[in-house]
Amino acid sequence: MVHILPHWTHPDMKQGEKIPVCVYTTGDAVELFLNGQSMGMKQKGPKWNQMQCEWMVPWKQGVLEAVAYSEGKEIARTTQTTAGAPAKLQLKVEEAYLTGRPEDLHILSIAQVDKKEILYPYGENRVYWALDGLGEIYSAENGSPVDVETNYHAQSKKTFFGLLRLFVRQPEATQTNLYLGSILGDKRLKSSNQVTIDVRGIDLQGHAVAATSCEITYTTDGRDPAKYGQKYTGPFKLQKEGTVRALAVINQKISLKMEERFGPNEGIYWGNAEETAKLFDIQAENCDLQGGIIAHHVSGFQSKGYVEMGNKDTISFYQENDGSKRNATFIFRYIPLEVGTVSIDLWNNDKMIANKKLVIKPSQVGKWAQGSMSVQLISGANAIKFVSKSTNKIGVDGFDFSAQ
Repeated sequence: MVHILPHWTHPDMKQGEKIPVCVYTTGDAVELFLNGQSMGMKQKGPKWNQMQCEWMVPWKQGVLEAVAYSEGKEIARTTQTTAGAPAKLQLKVEEAYLTGRPEDLHILSIAQVDKKEILYPYGENRVYWALDGLGEIYSAENGSPVDVETNYHAQSKKTFFGLLRLFVRQPEATQTNLYLGSILGDKRLKSSNQVTIDVRGIDLQGHAVAATSCEITYTTDGRDPAKYGQKYTGPFKLQKEGTVRALAVINQKISLKMEERFGPNEGIYWGNAEETAKLFDIQAENCDLQGGIIAHHVSGFQSKGYVEMGNKDTISFYQENDGSKRNATFIFRYIPLEVGTVSIDLWNNDKMIANKKLVIKPSQVGKWAQGSMSVQLISGANAIKFVSKSTNKIGVDGFDFSAQ
């Protein structure tokens, strides 16, 4: 065995900047190559802090290759290759977990890969799906510690570092196909401005399924693709930021309605360590919105933007409480945009649990502030809704819970 850390895809790295590379092996020595040039051979030590072989490698896109040796003979080799922007979905059914019991779940692993099928490790484009046959999507899991969307019976989900898993229940041994689609590309449009729409089918035994027919229409300005869309014939380029919406009609009966936002403020937040440490745990722009718009025109927001809210606009997110029922302080970061009174209702699992009235004076308009409410979190799932009850607009940046 031989394994390289880290991956070799660094879209914001300056050429020549040195990156620590660690290689682990069951052998006793490793030689590392960058684009065919040897970085030298290292011997593995016997102690716990000497078990890895280490190099400081000047960054240059291409291929890192590690060749492992035992007593002078090659025993294994592996590579890490710089990936391009995501352009395809890669699907694999993990059947090792099935035992034949009715409660078993099929596990489908999804990866966002580039044209050469190399994993894009920063992929977070949303994946959509539909079942054709008996069964249910029990859960969608991406492993992200900051994802506030519900997993249970989800209908779509972002990938996290290019990866996602679906847990699918099939109550009977019948033919069940799963169709998945995604609007793929570099969400920041930095490394590439090419966008691909990929739709694929797979059965629950892991065999690829070709659709009898699949018609895809799309728009790049956020309009309804069913009314205003053009036919998708292949990858296209976005010259500036925009919202791509797509409709895929599969076998004339199954439809996937997809949406993805592209632009310089989209994608993974690339702030420095000091900025990241100050972020609220839950960013409003990453939550589910009913009404409200994601805005950027007032300075001082955290991460990628904030949500501008008016009367009855709602921000929804999911908060897991692994412990017992507990009291907590709910904190929200906001910016008054108009003079007047703003009433905020906070709901948990469809029950209103708190209310806050903000009286906005002229001196407070345009200045970031924090509000708080005393709440109770139940054990397990907490489906939180933050509802503005006023025509006076405010901007909401993020949320946190702290123990009381």
